[in-house]
Amino acid sequence: MRGHLTEKADVFGFGIVALEIISGRLNSDTDVNGDKVYLLEWAWDLRESNRELELVDPSLSEYNAVEAKRLIGVVLLCTQASASLRPAMSRVVAMLSGDIEVSTVTSKPRYFN
Repeated sequence: MRGHLTEKADVFGFGIVALEIISGRLNSDTDVNGDKVYLLEWAWDLRESNRELELVDPSLSEYNAVEAKRLIGVVLLCTQASASLRPAMSRVVAMLSGDIEVSTVTSKPRYFN
């Protein structure tokens, strides 16, 4: 089903936009250090070393760390390589609002390996 736009493609796009907002960075930025060029890959690297709060835009002087971690967890779910692993937008909204727990992300997508 390549080349077809689906709800799950929109979920992926939402994840990227949310990541850009929380980090204050573009998805791809050649003006930064080599390991940070690709925002989503950097997010995964930080998540794997339990340092995901380093993603948060440094210009944000105050933020709720629990909510930031929740958003980052949702972003990583939304950007799974396989569309079948991405949540429906109704679940995304429920996770962001705290109505349901953020599902556990199983592994870094293969496109980074």
